[in-house]
Amino acid sequence: MYGIDKKIQFHHHVNGAAWSSSSKTWTMDITANGTEQKTIRSRFFMFCTGYYDYDKPLDSVIPGIESFKGTVAHPQFWPEDLDYTDKNVVVVGSGATAITIMPAMADKAAHITMLQRSPSYIMSQPSQDALEILIRKLTWWNKSLEHKLIRYKWVMIPFLLTRFCRYFPATAKKFVSKAMHAQLPPTLARDPHFNPTTTPSSSDSACARTGTFTRRSAPARAASRPASSRPSPRTPSSSPLARNSTRTSSSPPRASSSASPAV
Repeated sequence: MYGIDKKIQFHHHVNGAAWSSSSKTWTMDITANGTEQKTIRSRFFMFCTGYYDYDKPLDSVIPGIESFKGTVAHPQFWPEDLDYTDKNVVVVGSGATAITIMPAMADKAAHITMLQRSPSYIMSQPSQDALEILIRKLTWWNKSLEHKLIRYKWVMIPFLLTRFCRYFPATAKKFVSKAMHAQLPPTLARDPHFNPTTTPSSSDSACARTGTFTRRSAPARAASRPASSRPSPRTPSSSPLARNSTRTSSSPPRASSSASPAV
């Protein structure tokens, strides 16, 4: 959209990085395109890997999965030729990966089901909110100031929201649940599929861009199902899968990072 992809060096694997106090630079040992060895030096080195292992992600143990006749796919190693058109898909897990995968697959899949231990809190994040629009209008004459204020807004709002959820858990639960339920189709059952058993500060919460998740959770296209009658939000969820039945596992709450579709 903004040409940022032109600044990204794809297919570059960082094997190691060393800091030099004398030159105040990082030196990175890189393998490009699987074979080419390169060295890159920079003043800044951002570690944005989360808790993922790029080669061996933490996979959920699903008894009997080896006898599943459909396709099992892990989002971290998504097959380029995976075709789930008009197939039934199960996304195992309700973490951030699942929240992203489910709406994206809903248009082509015949039906997509999210299998979850306990529902997550899913908040809608508009592409532009009223405060951001106001900032842009008031600072049209100074782009640098506009960008600084919007950045400050994005730093402060999550900070204030997390503090609100931590110190006023009951009120936060009502507030977030009411906003989430207001966006769901009227025919879709709120309980148990969209009724988390915990508070927003003690379980995983996710943001879906402009309400894409709740909008596409219509019964005819997508649904969520509890994995058991005893939810355990702190245990890792399984990965998403996709087949004619497809199965996909998504990232688990905090403890694990697998997400995969099954078809």
